[in-house]
Amino acid sequence: MKKTILYSVALALATMLTGCFDDDSQMASDTIRQTTISGIEESYVKTAYVGEHLVINPEVTASYADDQMTYTWLLLNEDTGTKDDEGNEVQPTVIGNTRNLDYEVQLPPGSYQVRFLATAKDNGYTAQAMTKLSVRTLFSQGFYILKETTDGKTEIDLLTLDGQKGNNQMTQVNGAPMDGRPVSLYPNYNMYYINPDNDQMEATNSVTITTDKLKVGVFRSSDFKPVITRDNLMYDKMDTNEKVYGTFSTAFGYTVLLTSKGLYNTSAKAAYQSPSTGQFGLPVSECGGSPYFFSDCKHAGGGALWDERSHSLTAFDYNFGASPLLYADLTGMEDTQNLSTFDCLHCGFSSLAGTATGTFILEDKTSGKRYLYLISSSFFGSSLEKRVEIPAGSHAAKATAFSTNSRSASYIYCVDGGKVYALIFNSDDLSEIELKFDGIGEGEQVSYVANQYWSPMLSTGDTFDYLVVATQKSGQYKLHFYNMNGGAPVGSPVLSTEGEGTVRKVRYLNEAYDFNDSRITYPYTIND
Repeated sequence: MKKTILYSVALALATMLTGCFDDDSQMASDTIRQTTISGIEESYVKTAYVGEHLVINPEVTASYADDQMTYTWLLLNEDTGTKDDEGNEVQPTVIGNTRNLDYEVQLPPGSYQVRFLATAKDNGYTAQAMTKLSVRTLFSQGFYILKETTDGKTEIDLLTLDGQKGNNQMTQVNGAPMDGRPVSLYPNYNMYYINPDNDQMEATNSVTITTDKLKVGVFRSSDFKPVITRDNLMYDKMDTNEKVYGTFSTAFGYTVLLTSKGLYNTSAKAAYQSPSTGQFGLPVSECGGSPYFFSDCKHAGGGALWDERSHSLTAFDYNFGASPLLYADLTGMEDTQNLSTFDCLHCGFSSLAGTATGTFILEDKTSGKRYLYLISSSFFGSSLEKRVEIPAGSHAAKATAFSTNSRSASYIYCVDGGKVYALIFNSDDLSEIELKFDGIGEGEQVSYVANQYWSPMLSTGDTFDYLVVATQKSGQYKLHFYNMNGGAPVGSPVLSTEGEGTVRKVRYLNEAYDFNDSRITYPYTIND
């Protein structure tokens, strides 16, 4: 590929990046002197370095003969139109000079814009069309399957939406699994870090993985290399006994870290944030965290968490200030604070029909009773809506795994005796129904359940809303993804895979997502 300085008309169209590459990046076309362009999709998704080609055959209708036209295909990235280290303006890359494009994709993963220019030779009049190109690797877009190995280590399998599979990626890429049993897995978008390849501050999509041996790794999605570990997570050396529970992104362009000491934040790549090292300083709010938390990005990013240190439920606002989680009238200390004999079993979040409801299930270890906590969330903060004892004879009272339905039903999925039941959390009697799954073989027992969805505000590829179940048999797992109707599985699995070990978490990462385009709400699930 070579870079070319184009003639003035085309260059003016191509290099208005500041106002154009950060727009909705959807295909748009102009009509100039009765020249029109059609037949170009709004977006394309390609996997790099595997021989895939971007092939586009546009329809051009013009008042000029074809031999009186010139055609140019341009590739733009986020640096196009800015200044390089020598002060020169970064030009778009020419990837084609014929009407039809056939371009082998050998690009770093990320979001690009492709522009097609159709120009009349005699007067320079130009019509253009734009489309988004999302480039991925096997790591950069798909389901990350966090699993425990037979010897108690942490490993990752990968599954793409088109069924490509990668097993034991920790070992394949980094030589060995992570030490300790898996605790958490969270996707992060536009997370800053210091690129070890060039010592520059850059942003990357990534996943954060933690284990019960206090290990933590932030793995970039381009190649699954660890770019942040426990050694460089903080500006100062991290206390040896500080537990890292997870990370999440907020609506205002921050990456938030939750540990046993509290909530930290650092900037992520957004229109209103400056570059950073991605490291964390002092906690914004000191409290004892846990893997059980939700963030309500729908309402600016507040939420609630279970504090393992004080055995209390804690609310936090969009500035990450923490306070006791109480009823709206500031009562309820006895229901949510200093619950010394309680453990948290589940936390989830539902945005059904425009609502914003957090769910917690706590168990009193002395009595064996379990309680459902429903949390009302809004821009003004989170408050306890009600606390209900789960009926002793119910499946939810005995379940070993849970997941809250995110968008389509008022369900908390409960795994009991290898089967899945749906607890209707907004019913007065907390009634339950058993769910049936096609495609689960004889002797397979469900061990894990999750609702995973992808639904960005703007078009960035496929959307889905899956109910995911894992079964376990003789050290092997099988994982099935089902479409849903009203929160219940429909038909046969749309995706299935299997591997060694035991599934602990499943999370989806989409390389095309940019939270600058979707600041109102998460387009994906961050917890079970």
